[in-house]
Amino acid sequence: MTVRSQSRLLRTLALGALGFTLLGGCEPYPVDDAEPMRASQESDIKIANSLSTAALVFNGISTNAQANLLMRTNALSTLFNNTSTADGNFIRNQLTDPNARQFMKYLVGCALSSSQTLPWQSSGGHSGVWMGGAGLCTQWRDIPPSAACMRQVSACILARNNAVNRRVELSVRGAHLDGTAFSLEEAPLLVEYDPDVPTTDMPIQSFNACATPTVGGERDCGWIKDRIGTCTPNSWVRLGAGSMAQDTSGLCTGPVLGKNKDIRAVLRVCSGIAGCDDEGPRFVAKSTGVCSPVQNPSVSFQCPASGYFNVMMAPWNSTESLGLLYVGEDSTAQNAAYPVSEAQAFRIREGAFYGNLFTRGVAAEVTVIPSKTGRGDGAREITHSLMSGSVYPQMYVCHDPGWVQGAAYATHRVCAIPDMGANCAAKLVGSCQAPTTGCGTFDAPPVTGDGDYDDCKDPDLTTWSEPVTVYLNGPCDLMPAGQVNLCKRHFP
Repeated sequence: MTVRSQSRLLRTLALGALGFTLLGGCEPYPVDDAEPMRASQESDIKIANSLSTAALVFNGISTNAQANLLMRTNALSTLFNNTSTADGNFIRNQLTDPNARQFMKYLVGCALSSSQTLPWQSSGGHSGVWMGGAGLCTQWRDIPPSAACMRQVSACILARNNAVNRRVELSVRGAHLDGTAFSLEEAPLLVEYDPDVPTTDMPIQSFNACATPTVGGERDCGWIKDRIGTCTPNSWVRLGAGSMAQDTSGLCTGPVLGKNKDIRAVLRVCSGIAGCDDEGPRFVAKSTGVCSPVQNPSVSFQCPASGYFNVMMAPWNSTESLGLLYVGEDSTAQNAAYPVSEAQAFRIREGAFYGNLFTRGVAAEVTVIPSKTGRGDGAREITHSLMSGSVYPQMYVCHDPGWVQGAAYATHRVCAIPDMGANCAAKLVGSCQAPTTGCGTFDAPPVTGDGDYDDCKDPDLTTWSEPVTVYLNGPCDLMPAGQVNLCKRHFP
Protein backbone atom coordinates (compact mmCIF):
# COMPACT_ATOMS: atom_id res chain seq x y z
CA MET A 1 0.00 0.00 0.00
CA THR A 2 1.17 3.49 -0.57
CA VAL A 3 0.52 6.89 0.83
CA ARG A 4 -1.36 9.14 -1.49
CA SER A 5 0.16 12.55 -0.93
CA GLN A 6 -2.35 14.84 0.73
CA SER A 7 -1.32 18.48 0.55
CA ARG A 8 -2.81 21.84 -0.32
CA LEU A 9 -0.61 21.85 -3.38
CA LEU A 10 -2.05 20.34 -6.55
CA ARG A 11 0.93 18.82 -8.31
CA THR A 12 -0.47 17.64 -11.63
CA LEU A 13 1.67 17.61 -14.72
CA ALA A 14 0.33 16.81 -18.14
CA LEU A 15 2.34 15.64 -21.04
CA GLY A 16 2.69 16.33 -24.71
CA ALA A 17 4.50 13.94 -27.05
CA LEU A 18 6.09 14.89 -30.35
CA GLY A 19 4.52 12.85 -33.14
CA PHE A 20 6.24 10.51 -35.54
CA THR A 21 6.66 13.34 -38.00
CA LEU A 22 9.49 14.62 -35.79
CA LEU A 23 11.34 11.48 -34.75
CA GLY A 24 9.66 8.08 -34.70
CA GLY A 25 7.31 6.80 -32.09
CA CYS A 26 13.99 1.48 24.97
CA GLU A 27 16.84 1.99 22.72
CA PRO A 28 15.96 3.45 19.41
CA TYR A 29 15.51 0.66 16.92
CA PRO A 30 17.96 0.37 14.02
CA VAL A 31 17.23 1.84 10.61
CA ASP A 32 16.91 -1.63 9.09
CA ASP A 33 14.01 -2.36 11.42
CA ALA A 34 11.92 0.49 9.99
CA GLU A 35 8.89 -0.60 8.01
CA PRO A 36 9.15 0.65 4.41
CA MET A 37 5.54 0.06 3.42
CA ARG A 38 3.37 3.14 3.54
CA ALA A 39 -0.38 2.96 3.33
CA SER A 40 -3.37 4.97 2.27
CA GLN A 41 -6.67 3.13 2.38
CA GLU A 42 -7.06 -0.42 3.53
CA SER A 43 -8.21 -1.79 0.17
CA ASP A 44 -5.27 -0.38 -1.80
CA ILE A 45 -2.15 -2.54 -2.01
CA LYS A 46 1.11 -1.60 -3.69
CA ILE A 47 3.99 -2.86 -1.62
CA ALA A 48 7.75 -3.11 -1.52
CA ASN A 49 9.53 -6.41 -1.83
CA SER A 50 12.82 -6.67 0.09
CA LEU A 51 12.38 -9.48 2.59
CA SER A 52 15.44 -11.63 1.95
CA THR A 53 14.86 -15.27 1.09
CA ALA A 54 17.36 -16.27 3.78
CA ALA A 55 15.39 -14.37 6.42
CA LEU A 56 12.12 -15.96 5.34
CA VAL A 57 13.56 -19.47 5.25
CA PHE A 58 15.61 -19.32 8.47
CA ASN A 59 14.32 -17.03 11.21
CA GLY A 60 13.60 -17.41 14.89
CA ILE A 61 9.83 -16.94 14.49
CA SER A 62 8.33 -18.94 11.62
CA THR A 63 11.10 -21.55 11.54
CA ASN A 64 11.04 -22.26 15.24
CA ALA A 65 8.39 -24.81 16.25
CA GLN A 66 7.51 -23.16 19.57
CA ALA A 67 7.40 -19.62 18.17
CA ASN A 68 5.39 -20.80 15.16
CA LEU A 69 2.82 -22.38 17.48
CA LEU A 70 2.64 -19.24 19.63
CA MET A 71 2.08 -17.08 16.54
CA ARG A 72 -0.88 -19.12 15.33
CA THR A 73 -2.55 -19.33 18.74
CA ASN A 74 -2.07 -15.83 20.17
CA ALA A 75 -2.80 -12.19 19.50
CA LEU A 76 0.29 -10.26 18.37
CA SER A 77 -0.10 -7.72 21.18
CA THR A 78 -0.17 -10.53 23.73
CA LEU A 79 3.11 -11.98 22.48
CA PHE A 80 5.10 -8.88 21.67
CA ASN A 81 4.02 -6.46 24.40
CA ASN A 82 4.14 -8.85 27.34
CA THR A 83 7.29 -9.30 29.42
CA SER A 84 5.60 -10.98 32.37
CA THR A 85 4.90 -14.41 30.85
CA ALA A 86 7.13 -17.26 29.76
CA ASP A 87 5.73 -17.02 26.20
CA GLY A 88 6.44 -13.30 26.01
CA ASN A 89 9.99 -13.75 27.27
CA PHE A 90 10.54 -16.58 24.80
CA ILE A 91 9.50 -14.34 21.91
CA ARG A 92 11.72 -11.54 23.22
CA ASN A 93 14.67 -13.91 23.09
CA GLN A 94 13.79 -15.05 19.56
CA LEU A 95 13.83 -11.40 18.45
CA THR A 96 17.55 -11.17 19.16
CA ASP A 97 17.79 -12.92 15.77
CA PRO A 98 17.95 -10.17 13.08
CA ASN A 99 16.14 -12.45 10.64
CA ALA A 100 13.26 -12.79 13.10
CA ARG A 101 12.94 -9.01 13.32
CA GLN A 102 12.99 -8.66 9.55
CA PHE A 103 10.37 -11.39 9.17
CA MET A 104 8.10 -9.73 11.72
CA LYS A 105 8.42 -6.34 10.07
CA TYR A 106 6.94 -7.78 6.91
CA LEU A 107 4.33 -9.84 8.73
CA VAL A 108 3.00 -6.76 10.51
CA GLY A 109 3.09 -4.79 7.25
CA CYS A 110 0.92 -7.45 5.63
CA ALA A 111 -1.43 -8.19 8.52
CA LEU A 112 -2.21 -4.87 10.18
CA SER A 113 -3.69 -1.70 8.72
CA SER A 114 -1.94 1.65 8.35
CA SER A 115 -3.60 2.87 11.55
CA GLN A 116 -2.24 -0.02 13.61
CA THR A 117 1.21 -0.47 15.14
CA LEU A 118 2.96 -3.18 17.13
CA PRO A 119 5.58 -2.13 19.71
CA TRP A 120 8.25 -4.74 20.41
CA GLN A 121 11.48 -5.34 22.26
CA SER A 122 14.07 -8.08 22.33
CA SER A 123 16.04 -9.44 25.26
CA GLY A 124 19.15 -8.27 23.42
CA GLY A 125 18.36 -4.57 23.85
CA HIS A 126 16.64 -3.86 20.52
CA SER A 127 13.22 -2.25 20.50
CA GLY A 128 10.93 -0.39 18.15
CA VAL A 129 7.51 -0.18 16.58
CA TRP A 130 6.44 -2.11 13.51
CA MET A 131 3.97 -0.31 11.25
CA GLY A 132 0.88 -1.87 9.71
CA GLY A 133 0.06 -1.49 6.05
CA ALA A 134 -1.99 -3.86 3.92
CA GLY A 135 -4.60 -4.67 6.55
CA LEU A 136 -5.11 -8.30 5.53
CA CYS A 137 -5.70 -9.57 9.08
CA THR A 138 -6.26 -6.55 11.32
CA GLN A 139 -7.79 -8.60 14.12
CA TRP A 140 -4.54 -10.49 14.65
CA ARG A 141 -3.30 -7.60 16.72
CA ASP A 142 -5.84 -8.27 19.47
CA ILE A 143 -7.11 -11.84 19.02
CA PRO A 144 -5.66 -15.10 17.66
CA PRO A 145 -5.85 -15.30 13.85
CA SER A 146 -8.29 -17.40 11.87
CA ALA A 147 -6.93 -19.98 9.45
CA ALA A 148 -7.99 -17.82 6.50
CA CYS A 149 -6.18 -14.82 8.02
CA MET A 150 -2.95 -16.78 8.38
CA ARG A 151 -3.21 -18.05 4.81
CA GLN A 152 -3.64 -14.59 3.31
CA VAL A 153 -0.87 -13.06 5.41
CA SER A 154 1.39 -15.99 4.49
CA ALA A 155 0.73 -15.36 0.79
CA CYS A 156 1.57 -11.68 1.22
CA ILE A 157 4.83 -12.46 3.06
CA LEU A 158 5.90 -14.98 0.43
CA ALA A 159 5.19 -12.47 -2.34
CA ARG A 160 7.46 -9.94 -0.60
CA ASN A 161 10.43 -12.31 -0.54
CA ASN A 162 13.36 -11.84 -2.92
CA ALA A 163 16.89 -13.11 -3.22
CA VAL A 164 18.44 -10.07 -4.94
CA ASN A 165 18.78 -7.89 -1.83
CA ARG A 166 17.11 -4.93 -3.52
CA ARG A 167 13.92 -3.06 -2.83
CA VAL A 168 11.47 -3.82 -5.62
CA GLU A 169 7.97 -2.39 -5.89
CA LEU A 170 5.13 -4.84 -6.53
CA SER A 171 1.50 -4.46 -7.48
CA VAL A 172 -0.46 -7.09 -5.58
CA ARG A 173 -3.88 -8.18 -6.82
CA GLY A 174 -6.49 -10.21 -4.99
CA ALA A 175 -9.33 -9.79 -2.51
CA HIS A 176 -9.69 -9.26 1.20
CA LEU A 177 -11.39 -11.94 3.25
CA ASP A 178 -14.62 -9.91 3.19
CA GLY A 179 -14.66 -10.17 -0.61
CA THR A 180 -13.57 -6.61 -1.44
CA ALA A 181 -10.85 -6.40 -4.07
CA PHE A 182 -7.45 -4.82 -3.59
CA SER A 183 -7.96 -1.55 -5.44
CA LEU A 184 -5.48 -0.13 -7.92
CA GLU A 185 -4.23 3.45 -7.70
CA GLU A 186 -5.37 5.79 -10.42
CA ALA A 187 -2.03 7.63 -10.58
CA PRO A 188 0.66 6.24 -8.25
CA LEU A 189 3.59 8.39 -7.21
CA LEU A 190 7.07 7.51 -8.38
CA VAL A 191 9.24 5.31 -6.15
CA GLU A 192 11.56 7.27 -3.86
CA TYR A 193 14.02 4.41 -3.25
CA ASP A 194 16.89 3.40 -5.53
CA PRO A 195 16.17 -0.08 -6.96
CA ASP A 196 19.79 -0.54 -8.08
CA VAL A 197 21.46 -0.58 -4.67
CA PRO A 198 21.29 -3.10 -1.82
CA THR A 199 18.27 -2.62 0.40
CA THR A 200 18.73 0.24 2.84
CA ASP A 201 15.21 1.69 3.04
CA MET A 202 16.84 5.10 2.70
CA PRO A 203 15.27 7.43 0.11
CA ILE A 204 17.15 8.76 -2.89
CA GLN A 205 19.20 11.75 -1.78
CA SER A 206 17.21 14.26 -3.83
CA PHE A 207 14.10 13.63 -1.73
CA ASN A 208 15.83 14.72 1.47
CA ALA A 209 15.38 18.28 2.69
CA CYS A 210 18.16 20.73 1.85
CA ALA A 211 20.45 21.42 4.81
CA THR A 212 21.07 24.97 3.56
CA PRO A 213 19.18 27.21 1.12
CA THR A 214 19.92 26.05 -2.43
CA VAL A 215 18.74 27.19 -5.86
CA GLY A 216 18.56 25.62 -9.30
CA GLY A 217 17.72 22.27 -10.85
CA GLU A 218 21.11 20.62 -10.28
CA ARG A 219 20.70 20.25 -6.54
CA ASP A 220 20.13 16.81 -5.06
CA CYS A 221 17.85 17.86 -2.22
CA GLY A 222 14.43 19.35 -1.75
CA TRP A 223 12.68 17.56 -4.63
CA ILE A 224 9.06 16.39 -4.61
CA LYS A 225 7.74 13.12 -6.02
CA ASP A 226 5.24 13.23 -8.82
CA ARG A 227 3.88 10.60 -11.18
CA ILE A 228 4.84 7.89 -13.66
CA GLY A 229 4.40 7.99 -17.43
CA THR A 230 4.68 5.63 -20.38
CA CYS A 231 6.00 6.24 -23.87
CA THR A 232 7.21 4.48 -27.00
CA PRO A 233 10.96 3.80 -26.61
CA ASN A 234 13.15 6.25 -28.55
CA SER A 235 10.23 8.52 -29.42
CA TRP A 236 10.39 12.14 -28.32
CA VAL A 237 8.27 13.27 -25.42
CA ARG A 238 7.63 16.76 -24.11
CA LEU A 239 6.07 17.98 -20.93
CA GLY A 240 5.90 21.19 -19.01
CA ALA A 241 4.30 23.28 -16.32
CA GLY A 242 3.04 26.50 -17.85
CA SER A 243 5.63 26.99 -20.59
CA MET A 244 5.91 26.57 -24.35
CA ALA A 245 6.96 23.07 -25.36
CA GLN A 246 10.42 22.56 -26.83
CA ASP A 247 10.99 20.67 -30.08
CA THR A 248 13.76 18.11 -30.60
CA SER A 249 16.28 20.91 -31.21
CA GLY A 250 15.37 22.67 -27.99
CA LEU A 251 13.54 25.49 -29.75
CA CYS A 252 10.41 26.87 -28.11
CA THR A 253 7.99 26.18 -30.95
CA GLY A 254 5.30 24.09 -29.29
CA PRO A 255 2.09 25.01 -27.49
CA VAL A 256 2.00 26.20 -23.91
CA LEU A 257 1.62 23.15 -21.71
CA GLY A 258 -0.32 23.99 -18.60
CA LYS A 259 -0.01 26.58 -15.90
CA ASN A 260 2.25 27.46 -13.01
CA LYS A 261 1.24 29.96 -10.40
CA ASP A 262 3.15 31.79 -7.72
CA ILE A 263 6.84 30.87 -8.03
CA ARG A 264 9.52 29.59 -10.33
CA ALA A 265 9.72 25.79 -10.60
CA VAL A 266 12.15 23.18 -11.94
CA LEU A 267 11.52 19.71 -13.36
CA ARG A 268 13.55 16.52 -13.60
CA VAL A 269 12.74 13.41 -15.64
CA CYS A 270 14.07 9.94 -14.72
CA SER A 271 13.77 6.61 -16.50
CA GLY A 272 11.68 3.81 -15.04
CA ILE A 273 9.39 4.23 -12.05
CA ALA A 274 11.98 5.37 -9.48
CA GLY A 275 13.31 8.90 -9.03
CA CYS A 276 16.93 9.88 -9.51
CA ASP A 277 19.68 12.31 -8.59
CA ASP A 278 21.02 14.86 -11.06
CA GLU A 279 23.05 13.14 -13.80
CA GLY A 280 22.63 9.79 -12.04
CA PRO A 281 22.18 6.47 -13.87
CA ARG A 282 18.42 6.94 -14.35
CA PHE A 283 18.60 10.69 -15.10
CA VAL A 284 17.00 11.60 -18.43
CA ALA A 285 16.44 15.36 -18.59
CA LYS A 286 15.78 18.49 -16.56
CA SER A 287 14.40 21.98 -17.04
CA THR A 288 15.10 25.09 -15.05
CA GLY A 289 13.00 27.25 -17.36
CA VAL A 290 13.98 27.98 -20.96
CA CYS A 291 10.88 28.92 -22.91
CA SER A 292 8.62 31.84 -22.15
CA PRO A 293 7.78 32.52 -19.40
CA VAL A 294 11.15 31.48 -18.05
CA GLN A 295 9.87 30.77 -14.54
CA ASN A 296 7.80 27.87 -15.90
CA PRO A 297 9.73 24.74 -16.91
CA SER A 298 9.26 22.58 -19.98
CA VAL A 299 11.40 19.74 -21.25
CA SER A 300 11.78 17.45 -24.26
CA PHE A 301 13.44 14.07 -24.02
CA GLN A 302 13.81 10.78 -25.81
CA CYS A 303 11.75 7.99 -24.28
CA PRO A 304 13.89 5.48 -22.30
CA ALA A 305 14.25 1.90 -23.55
CA SER A 306 12.02 0.66 -20.72
CA GLY A 307 9.10 2.70 -22.01
CA TYR A 308 8.61 4.27 -18.56
CA PHE A 309 9.60 7.62 -17.12
CA ASN A 310 8.76 9.60 -14.00
CA VAL A 311 8.74 13.26 -13.04
CA MET A 312 10.21 15.10 -10.06
CA MET A 313 9.57 18.74 -9.30
CA ALA A 314 10.87 21.41 -6.98
CA PRO A 315 10.78 25.15 -6.40
CA TRP A 316 13.75 26.98 -7.92
CA ASN A 317 14.67 28.16 -4.43
CA SER A 318 14.66 25.37 -1.85
CA THR A 319 13.34 27.73 0.84
CA GLU A 320 10.07 28.26 -1.04
CA SER A 321 7.02 26.06 -1.47
CA LEU A 322 5.48 25.23 -4.82
CA GLY A 323 2.15 26.76 -5.63
CA LEU A 324 -0.33 25.36 -8.14
CA LEU A 325 1.10 23.43 -11.08
CA TYR A 326 -1.28 22.28 -13.78
CA VAL A 327 -0.65 21.15 -17.33
CA GLY A 328 -3.08 20.23 -20.06
CA GLU A 329 -2.15 17.47 -22.51
CA ASP A 330 -0.89 18.28 -25.97
CA SER A 331 -3.72 17.09 -28.18
CA THR A 332 -1.21 15.87 -30.80
CA ALA A 333 0.38 13.41 -28.37
CA GLN A 334 -0.07 9.86 -29.63
CA ASN A 335 2.85 7.91 -28.18
CA ALA A 336 2.96 8.81 -24.49
CA ALA A 337 0.72 9.07 -21.45
CA TYR A 338 1.22 10.93 -18.19
CA PRO A 339 0.27 10.17 -15.51
CA VAL A 340 -0.60 6.49 -15.77
CA SER A 341 -2.46 4.16 -13.45
CA GLU A 342 -1.00 1.40 -11.30
CA ALA A 343 -2.35 -1.16 -13.78
CA GLN A 344 -0.49 0.59 -16.61
CA ALA A 345 2.74 0.89 -14.63
CA PHE A 346 2.70 -2.75 -13.48
CA ARG A 347 1.71 -4.88 -16.46
CA ILE A 348 3.74 -8.09 -16.11
CA ARG A 349 1.89 -10.83 -14.28
CA GLU A 350 4.45 -12.81 -12.32
CA GLY A 351 2.35 -15.55 -10.75
CA ALA A 352 0.43 -16.50 -7.61
CA PHE A 353 1.65 -17.09 -4.05
CA TYR A 354 -0.37 -19.06 -1.52
CA GLY A 355 -0.33 -21.43 1.44
CA ASN A 356 0.25 -21.23 5.20
CA LEU A 357 3.53 -20.48 6.97
CA PHE A 358 2.02 -21.14 10.38
CA THR A 359 1.71 -24.88 10.62
CA ARG A 360 3.38 -27.95 12.02
CA GLY A 361 6.08 -29.81 10.15
CA VAL A 362 8.44 -26.96 9.19
CA ALA A 363 11.53 -28.78 7.95
CA ALA A 364 14.14 -26.66 9.72
CA GLU A 365 14.49 -25.36 13.26
CA VAL A 366 16.11 -22.07 14.25
CA THR A 367 17.06 -21.99 17.91
CA VAL A 368 18.28 -18.71 19.36
CA ILE A 369 20.79 -19.09 22.19
CA PRO A 370 20.29 -16.43 24.87
CA SER A 371 23.05 -13.85 25.06
CA LYS A 372 25.17 -14.21 28.17
CA THR A 373 25.60 -10.45 28.45
CA GLY A 374 21.95 -9.60 27.87
CA ARG A 375 23.00 -7.26 25.03
CA GLY A 376 23.49 -7.77 21.36
CA ASP A 377 22.24 -10.63 19.21
CA GLY A 378 22.20 -14.17 20.50
CA ALA A 379 23.83 -16.93 18.49
CA ARG A 380 21.63 -19.12 16.29
CA GLU A 381 21.61 -22.83 15.79
CA ILE A 382 19.94 -24.10 12.62
CA THR A 383 19.05 -27.71 11.95
CA HIS A 384 19.12 -28.72 8.29
CA SER A 385 20.74 -25.45 7.21
CA LEU A 386 21.05 -26.86 3.69
CA MET A 387 18.02 -28.76 2.49
CA SER A 388 16.53 -29.58 -0.86
CA GLY A 389 13.15 -28.08 -1.66
CA SER A 390 10.89 -26.06 0.60
CA VAL A 391 11.36 -25.50 4.32
CA TYR A 392 7.61 -24.88 4.65
CA PRO A 393 5.32 -27.86 3.98
CA GLN A 394 2.31 -25.76 2.98
CA MET A 395 3.66 -22.85 0.93
CA TYR A 396 3.32 -22.77 -2.86
CA VAL A 397 4.06 -20.68 -5.92
CA CYS A 398 2.80 -21.02 -9.47
CA HIS A 399 4.22 -19.00 -12.36
CA ASP A 400 2.37 -17.11 -15.04
CA PRO A 401 2.56 -18.91 -18.43
CA GLY A 402 4.08 -15.79 -19.95
CA TRP A 403 7.55 -16.80 -18.73
CA VAL A 404 9.66 -18.71 -21.25
CA GLN A 405 11.46 -20.52 -18.42
CA GLY A 406 8.74 -20.46 -15.81
CA ALA A 407 10.09 -23.20 -13.53
CA ALA A 408 13.59 -21.69 -13.46
CA TYR A 409 12.17 -18.22 -12.85
CA ALA A 410 10.05 -19.43 -9.94
CA THR A 411 12.99 -21.32 -8.43
CA HIS A 412 15.11 -18.16 -8.42
CA ARG A 413 12.18 -16.25 -6.96
CA VAL A 414 11.61 -18.35 -3.83
CA CYS A 415 14.80 -20.35 -3.22
CA ALA A 416 17.82 -19.01 -1.34
CA ILE A 417 20.09 -21.41 -3.30
CA PRO A 418 18.24 -21.63 -6.63
CA ASP A 419 20.94 -23.46 -8.58
CA MET A 420 20.51 -26.38 -6.19
CA GLY A 421 16.77 -25.94 -5.67
CA ALA A 422 17.62 -25.69 -1.98
CA ASN A 423 16.48 -23.63 1.01
CA CYS A 424 13.23 -22.67 -0.67
CA ALA A 425 10.36 -20.81 0.95
CA ALA A 426 7.70 -22.59 -1.14
CA LYS A 427 7.04 -25.60 -3.33
CA LEU A 428 6.90 -25.02 -7.08
CA VAL A 429 3.57 -26.03 -8.58
CA GLY A 430 4.12 -25.15 -12.25
CA SER A 431 2.07 -22.90 -14.49
CA CYS A 432 -0.85 -21.09 -12.85
CA GLN A 433 -2.87 -21.98 -15.94
CA ALA A 434 -2.02 -25.69 -16.15
CA PRO A 435 -5.23 -27.66 -16.88
CA THR A 436 -5.16 -29.86 -13.75
CA THR A 437 -2.68 -28.39 -11.28
CA GLY A 438 -3.12 -24.66 -11.95
CA CYS A 439 -5.58 -22.11 -10.64
CA GLY A 440 -9.30 -22.41 -11.27
CA THR A 441 -9.76 -18.72 -11.96
CA PHE A 442 -7.49 -16.42 -14.00
CA ASP A 443 -9.39 -13.17 -13.31
CA ALA A 444 -11.18 -13.58 -10.01
CA PRO A 445 -14.17 -11.48 -8.93
CA PRO A 446 -15.25 -9.00 -7.80
CA VAL A 447 -13.24 -6.87 -10.26
CA THR A 448 -13.05 -7.80 -13.91
CA GLY A 449 -9.76 -7.05 -15.64
CA ASP A 450 -7.33 -6.90 -12.73
CA GLY A 451 -6.01 -10.35 -13.66
CA ASP A 452 -5.80 -12.02 -10.24
CA TYR A 453 -5.62 -15.78 -9.86
CA ASP A 454 -7.82 -17.69 -7.41
CA ASP A 455 -8.63 -21.27 -6.40
CA CYS A 456 -5.03 -22.36 -6.88
CA LYS A 457 -4.01 -25.97 -6.32
CA ASP A 458 -1.08 -27.51 -4.51
CA PRO A 459 0.70 -30.70 -5.72
CA ASP A 460 -1.90 -32.81 -3.87
CA LEU A 461 -4.64 -30.96 -5.80
CA THR A 462 -5.96 -29.27 -2.67
CA THR A 463 -7.46 -25.89 -3.57
CA TRP A 464 -6.32 -22.70 -1.81
CA SER A 465 -8.63 -19.70 -1.91
CA GLU A 466 -6.50 -16.87 -0.50
CA PRO A 467 -3.68 -16.39 -3.04
CA VAL A 468 -2.13 -13.07 -3.95
CA THR A 469 -1.16 -12.35 -7.54
CA VAL A 470 1.90 -10.22 -8.20
CA TYR A 471 2.44 -7.84 -11.11
CA LEU A 472 5.83 -6.32 -11.93
CA ASN A 473 6.93 -3.17 -13.71
CA GLY A 474 9.85 -4.87 -15.50
CA PRO A 475 10.40 -8.59 -16.24
CA CYS A 476 13.88 -8.65 -14.68
CA ASP A 477 12.99 -6.69 -11.54
CA LEU A 478 13.42 -9.71 -9.25
CA MET A 479 16.10 -11.67 -11.06
CA PRO A 480 19.83 -11.48 -10.29
CA ALA A 481 22.08 -9.54 -12.65
CA GLY A 482 23.29 -11.75 -15.47
CA GLN A 483 20.15 -13.90 -15.46
CA VAL A 484 18.38 -12.17 -18.34
CA ASN A 485 17.41 -15.51 -19.89
CA LEU A 486 15.11 -16.06 -16.93
CA CYS A 487 13.30 -12.81 -17.72
CA LYS A 488 12.24 -13.73 -21.25
CA ARG A 489 8.52 -13.62 -21.91
CA HIS A 490 6.26 -15.24 -24.48
CA PHE A 491 3.97 -12.23 -24.13
CA PRO A 492 3.81 -9.12 -21.91
